[in-house]
Amino acid sequence: MSIKMTVFTFALSAFWLLASTVTLQAELVGYWNFDGNVDDLSGLENHGELIDAVYSDNVPDAIGVGQSLDFSFDTDHVFIANENGDLDSEEFTLSMFIQDRGQFGAMERLTSREGDTFETALNVYGPFGGQGEYAYYARAGGGWQWADEIAAIDEWQHVAFVANADEEIMQIYVDGELNFESEVGWFVTPAGFMHIGNRHNNVEGFDGWIDDVAIWDEVLDPEDIKTIAESGVGALLNPTNGDFNGDGVRDASDIDLLSAAIRTGNDAPDFDLNSDGSVNSADHQYMVVDLISTWFGDADLNGVFNSSDFVKVFQVGEYEDAAAENSGWGDGDWNGDAEFNSTDFVVAFQDGGFEAGPRAAAQMVPEPHSLLLLGVGVCWVAALFRRRS
Repeated sequence: MSIKMTVFTFALSAFWLLASTVTLQAELVGYWNFDGNVDDLSGLENHGELIDAVYSDNVPDAIGVGQSLDFSFDTDHVFIANENGDLDSEEFTLSMFIQDRGQFGAMERLTSREGDTFETALNVYGPFGGQGEYAYYARAGGGWQWADEIAAIDEWQHVAFVANADEEIMQIYVDGELNFESEVGWFVTPAGFMHIGNRHNNVEGFDGWIDDVAIWDEVLDPEDIKTIAESGVGALLNPTNGDFNGDGVRDASDIDLLSAAIRTGNDAPDFDLNSDGSVNSADHQYMVVDLISTWFGDADLNGVFNSSDFVKVFQVGEYEDAAAENSGWGDGDWNGDAEFNSTDFVVAFQDGGFEAGPRAAAQMVPEPHSLLLLGVGVCWVAALFRRRS
């Protein structure tokens, strides 16, 4: 069996493994990661409309990539029409990351549904003695309820509001831990359009950043909520987290499977490592840099990029050979096109890791003379192995 067919077979197996497990999970009915747009990544097309809020590169450490939304004024919000009623469920989990810049006024809304059928907020309302506690309002549920936890100022936190209709309780989780549970009688099912960032009538807006907002139509397990708090929604949606062949490690074969998925247009969610709704070179970058934490050019994946990697790939002998798409990461294909040629050296040089040590310890770009020496060295090694062959 050819390398190309083997890679495709692995990718197809990973897709069907994902398809067989998704049906066992709570249904994701809305997911907005705010990475340059307010599109819904759940597949149900509950796309948003951005009103005045602006994109920011300030993101939670738990996610580490992409963008968030910066809400500065009461009118800043994301409008979600919810035309098909996908968000209307008496049982749900609403998850988000927030960074509080400091609130003033009353109940400064994180989210709000049409007609106040369900709202989440930070409680800074004087008559309630509010100091910035996480709070919610369920229309027939005894008025505003709030947790013990006061939102941290200028720090990212994860918060999840969990409506358990069977037990008639609402829970608030902060940073993956249960912080509040209310048994106040309720519950009017949330309905209608949704605002993220302010109240449904465009007042009492949140001042700060919001990221990675998601809604499920069921109660998520506490462990799932903890996973999201620690690693973002993408970690829950992509449980393999880069280990596509299921052998317990992320290695060159997993990089090759991802590269094959990108080349063939396989957009299975498992390959969407950065949870931006697409499977492309950004996922390849995320795999190498964020998940494996190494450099482009590290052929043996020992965590460093040095001359031993050139020796390894030229020993394989696939540099600019006549065979089509026969190379993988360990053979010198560092840009994911299944070929080993000069473009792979360009990718490695641009990443800047040659002789820089482990990636986490040295984020640097080589000086021009270092690149020159590196280029000479590569040419010498290539010539040496060609003479021997």
